[in-house]
Amino acid sequence: MTYEKTGRRAKVRVQRRREADASAMLMWNDALSSIDAANQLGAEEMRFGTVRLHLVTRGIELAMKSLLRARGWTLDRIQTELGHSLNDILAALANLGTKPPTGAVRSWLELLSEARERRELRYAHTDHPTHMDRSDWIVAAEWALRAAIPAVAEAEAGKDAKGLVRTMQARTTRVVHPGAASGPL
Repeated sequence: MTYEKTGRRAKVRVQRRREADASAMLMWNDALSSIDAANQLGAEEMRFGTVRLHLVTRGIELAMKSLLRARGWTLDRIQTELGHSLNDILAALANLGTKPPTGAVRSWLELLSEARERRELRYAHTDHPTHMDRSDWIVAAEWALRAAIPAVAEAEAGKDAKGLVRTMQARTTRVVHPGAASGPL
């Protein structure tokens, strides 16, 4: 991508390229990578608590946004209308008919969204956000990843999405339940 060019034509070219480069599948893969990176920091390492939650919320956000992209939202619309609020993204998904999370998943998403909106994940705190163990945040992360899979796979592979769905489900299982499955991501 060249940023040296100026004028309306150059801006339109860059915007079109950016739209094409930010596919639903790319966003979903990045979501999975962020959540996997949070896992790699190690649950016993409390010193990485804020970093882990930042990675997790980023992964959840990208997973939900990948679903919006798969359903036809443009990157510009996502950025303009939603920003980084998990609650706003959930509302947009509900408007598209996506089955909303319930119970603990909804509670954890609301807590993470509030912490993110208050910018509490940018700096280490001792009191906010409320401490979350992996067993807490992984349920929200798993919901976001799995909710996006069917639409993202269909957007990527069309009628041949069944195999891609299975692959994405297996990759999610390897990240969410690392001891339950083996093999490369």
